[in-house]
Amino acid sequence: MTIDIVSFDPMRDQYALYLVEAEDLPAKVDERRTKLKAIQDRIFDTFDAAIDGHLAAKFPETLGQTVRIQVDCPFGQNEEIEELVDRVAAYLSGTAEYVTAARNSPYVRAVHVVTGHQLGRFQTAR
Repeated sequence: MTIDIVSFDPMRDQYALYLVEAEDLPAKVDERRTKLKAIQDRIFDTFDAAIDGHLAAKFPETLGQTVRIQVDCPFGQNEEIEELVDRVAAYLSGTAEYVTAARNSPYVRAVHVVTGHQLGRFQTAR
């Protein structure tokens, strides 16, 4: 699992875990699906690292804090990635197993999943 950047966002009082997708999705459908699945897996792995304490072990300042998993696409907004992140966020916040795991984690206060576009970053559409 790779988290590209970990930083504190004082405006939102949360630690941002940036997952940077620097390249646009491939044109071929099967390659595109594979890439979207890899992004999805990366989000789930990051969520698990946060609630299981692996993040706090490496970055002790995140202990007990709200964590934001943020998928950034500097090449521009991508509707498929936006939809994927929305679905994963809804799943994590709407599935009892994940809700309970996050709520009961001694390592984080809460976990949110968003895209940079949702927060006003990388507005250029492609």
